[in-house]
Amino acid sequence: MSDNSVDTDGGISNNICNPASLSGDNVDSNIIISRFVIEEYVVKRYEDAMDWAEKIGNKPTILIMFGYIVGIGTLAVLTALNIFSESTRELLFSATFGISVGIGIILWVLKRIFLKYANKQDMLEPEAAIYHRFARAIQEYMNNNFENSMNEIKSAGKMMNYEEQKPFPPRVSKELFEYTETVSERDSVDFFKSSFPSIANKLITLMTTVYIFEHEDLYKEDISMLEQAQETSPRDMILSYLRALTQNRVVRIVLPYVIAAPILFLVYQENKQAAQILAVIVVAVVQTYYKPTESD
Repeated sequence: MSDNSVDTDGGISNNICNPASLSGDNVDSNIIISRFVIEEYVVKRYEDAMDWAEKIGNKPTILIMFGYIVGIGTLAVLTALNIFSESTRELLFSATFGISVGIGIILWVLKRIFLKYANKQDMLEPEAAIYHRFARAIQEYMNNNFENSMNEIKSAGKMMNYEEQKPFPPRVSKELFEYTETVSERDSVDFFKSSFPSIANKLITLMTTVYIFEHEDLYKEDISMLEQAQETSPRDMILSYLRALTQNRVVRIVLPYVIAAPILFLVYQENKQAAQILAVIVVAVVQTYYKPTESD
C-alpha cells in the first residue's frame, strides 16, 4: 500500500485544512469532530475488554479439539504397545481430554464475560468508539501531539479489526484500516506527521457526512477535553460481571439456598431427620427475612 492510500476529494494535502472549509454553510466541522469525542474511560474499557476477547479468540475450540486428538493418539499408542491396563489407559484419555475441555470451557466463559463487559459500556454503538479514536487523533495532531495522535490511529485500527467493524463505507473502511496497519508497522512519528494530514482531511469529510445524515440528533454535548484513562484488567472485568450477577433477582432468590445446600448435605449424612428439620427452618427464615424486590 502506498503511504497515502486514502485520498481526499480534493486530492492529497500536506496539511490538515481548516475544518470549517469542509462543512456546509451552517455546519462547523471543527465542532462536529468534537461531537464524536465521548468519554475516554468508556472507550478504554470497551477497547480493553474487546482486546482480551480477541486474545482468547478460537482457543476454546482449538483446545478441545487438541485434547481429543492427543487423548485418542495417546490411547492408541498405549494400546498398541500394551502399556498399562485398559482401565488406566481410559483414565489417562479421560484426564487428558477432561483437562483440555475444562480449560476450553473456562476460556469460553471468560470470553463471554469480556464481550458482555464491552457491550455494556454506555456507547450508542461499537462504531462510536472508532469515531472517538479518529476524532481524538485529529485533535491531538492539530495540537502538535503527534505521538499521541499516532497512538489513537493505532487504537482505531485495532478496534476496526474487532469483529471487522466498518465505521464508514466498506471500501473507505478498508483503506483506512490498511493505513492504520502501515502506521503500526512503521511506528515512525516522521512518517505519521507527513502522511496523516491527507487522512485527516478525508476523515473530517466522512465524519461531517456521518454527523449530518445519521447522528446529528445523537451527538449533542461537546466533550473536547483529551483526558486519559487507566487500563482495565481482566480481574476488574470478572469482578464487575460477578457483582452484576449477584444483583440479578433470580440469583438473589436462589443464592441463600445454594449457600445452605452444602451444610444441609453434611447434616443429612449424619442425621436425615435433623436435615429435614433444618431445611424447613432455612426455608422459613429465608421467606421471612430475605425477600428481594424488583428494585433489588
